[in-house]
Amino acid sequence: MTRPAEAQGARRGSTKSLAIGGAAALTIYLFGHGLAFLTQLVLARALGAGGYGIYAVVMAWVTAFVYVAMLGQNIALLRFLPAYIASGDLGHAAGLLRYAERNAIATALGLIIAAGAFVGLLHGFADDMGRAFLVALPAVPVIALTTIYATATRAYGGVVSALVPMRVVRELVLLGLVLVVAAVHSASLDAPMALAASVTGAAMALMVARLNMTRLAPPGVRAARHAYDADVWRSAALPLMLVTAAEVLFDKMGVLVLGVLGAAADAGVLALTFSISMLAILPRTAIDTFFAPTIASLHAQGQTAAVQALATRAAAIGFAAAALVTAALIAVAPALLDWFGPEFGRGVTPMRILLVAQLVAAGAGAQLTIMAMTGRERVAARILVTATVGSAVVCATLAHAFGMIGAAVGMALAIVGWNAVMAIDIWRSLRLWPGITGLLRPA
Repeated sequence: MTRPAEAQGARRGSTKSLAIGGAAALTIYLFGHGLAFLTQLVLARALGAGGYGIYAVVMAWVTAFVYVAMLGQNIALLRFLPAYIASGDLGHAAGLLRYAERNAIATALGLIIAAGAFVGLLHGFADDMGRAFLVALPAVPVIALTTIYATATRAYGGVVSALVPMRVVRELVLLGLVLVVAAVHSASLDAPMALAASVTGAAMALMVARLNMTRLAPPGVRAARHAYDADVWRSAALPLMLVTAAEVLFDKMGVLVLGVLGAAADAGVLALTFSISMLAILPRTAIDTFFAPTIASLHAQGQTAAVQALATRAAAIGFAAAALVTAALIAVAPALLDWFGPEFGRGVTPMRILLVAQLVAAGAGAQLTIMAMTGRERVAARILVTATVGSAVVCATLAHAFGMIGAAVGMALAIVGWNAVMAIDIWRSLRLWPGITGLLRPA
């Protein structure tokens, strides 16, 4: 029988381990974001606006295809795998992993065939856009499997090991290969070659992810006889697959629209300016990582006033940090973009438009997280999907009329509109003052 002192010591040890693990995961997460941002900046400088535009458009489509290919099974793994392991149901654990692998490979191959045929009819494979798709499409099953293996690793308890393959390994390989080619013969570096480096990085990440998953898998999982519960797995995963795919499209809508319109150089400039504008909400993202579990706990206890105070404080801190970042980036925008070459200098206005929109989003607070932590995730999903469709219409209309600036305005309107609709829902359903408006609430 465990004595109270021993139990208390065990709890303290568990809490300390959780804190250390959480800090390590957050460090890898932020380091990975910084490394990815640096990689994109190096690519933009090396490829120029036109080449970087092709790279950005193709990778946007590849990312969307990856989330479709997984059919939400990465979410199913995270939800069901720990429960199966805890109950000793190794057959369903092994079956779920095999089911996710097979579905991802089959769906990815179907998407590659369909997308390859469409691109071949539209572009052929003689121009840079066609060759870029031809080179990049094999990354769809590779990245999908990497994500599935990383999710299984996370479900096994290896949070840091789950982040390393895509956040560190892939970006380091891509960055290293681009720097080597640029140093040896910069004139030979084009978008298809950069995408080949990205596929190579993804392949290396896949190997590391597979090794990490195998290393951390509980004994008996690999040898267990597979058991399947496909109907349950599909019903839980498919709605969230729609949300994740919609979120990818929402973030990259302006770039995709310009790519469809054939304005690759404009797409490259807009992709770079959007990446820079995302720096404004990084503080909010980091704060959200810490506050999300607490919001869920307080809401479950019915402590609405405490949720309000916490959400308002988090939004105020995130908004203050975003305001400083936004002001600095608006001031240095011309010099910063000119550093990447004269082609990117015309992105100053789109960058400032997007920065203002991101500042508004920072002031709104982590509304999507609040909705998810308080049982409003289905409503949030409907709002996001609707916003994505609306963003496509607005961006296409404005980009056709006003080019890159129109696409930036469309993206900014979508960001502000999406946050406004979530704010209304949070007020009506939870009676919470959204974001920094909580500072104005009566005492």
